[in-house]
Amino acid sequence: MAAPRTIVHVPLLAAACAGLYAVALSAVALLQSQHDAQVAAGRQPLIDAAAQAAEQRSLTEDAIRRASDALSLAADRYSAASSASGDLDGTLAHLADQVALVTGASAQLPTSVALPAAPSRVVVVTQVAAPPAQATTSASGK
Repeated sequence: MAAPRTIVHVPLLAAACAGLYAVALSAVALLQSQHDAQVAAGRQPLIDAAAQAAEQRSLTEDAIRRASDALSLAADRYSAASSASGDLDGTLAHLADQVALVTGASAQLPTSVALPAAPSRVVVVTQVAAPPAQATTSASGK
């Protein structure tokens, strides 16, 4: 009987198929990678515009917050000024009443008042010098 023949061409054929499959798979992966890069490059302007819009929105919100704070402060100051104006109106009305009373009282005063005559004689006072004095004490023990 003859020795059985080894079949070599079947494993070689399987290895060749696996190699071709690997090459085809890597080609598909390369094409997909290039396509993804093109899609990402096409979307980059949109991403940049969205980032810029978000930054502008943040700046706008800050400006609105500052304007709101300024408006609140102005409203508080206006309220304080309005209250002070009301107090001032009351004080001025009271002052007007007092001026009216003084005006009425001053109308009743005489137009001139006779002053007393100034003295015409001058008196000169001189001082007398005290005599010199000498004194001793026994405080020193002598």
